Amino acid sequence: MAKLILKSLLAVLALSALAVVAGRSLWPGTPALTVLAYAALLGVAVLFGVIMCAIVGGHWNQFTLRAGGTDAAWMKWGGEPPGLTALRQDPARSTPTQP
Repeated sequence: MAKLILKSLLAVLALSALAVVAGRSLWPGTPALTVLAYAALLGVAVLFGVIMCAIVGGHWNQFTLRAGGTDAAWMKWGGEPPGLTALRQDPARSTPTQP
């Protein structure tokens, strides 16, 4: 776990340095610390967006399963997965239900 954190911090530092270099060439009169702050704010905003997409997607998947969907991607396919209706109609292949 420590290696993952170290690698993540190193990647963030490298991307921050790249953002400062690119920002300094785009806005030559802006101090490096200001460009770094803007890059950090942009990184936090992107991270927040990714986390929110994961949370909303997870809630949507749970809602889908609770509402009777076969799987969480049923809206993409427009119906049951191939072969599932035949599997449900064949009594020899169905599994017994627990009381």
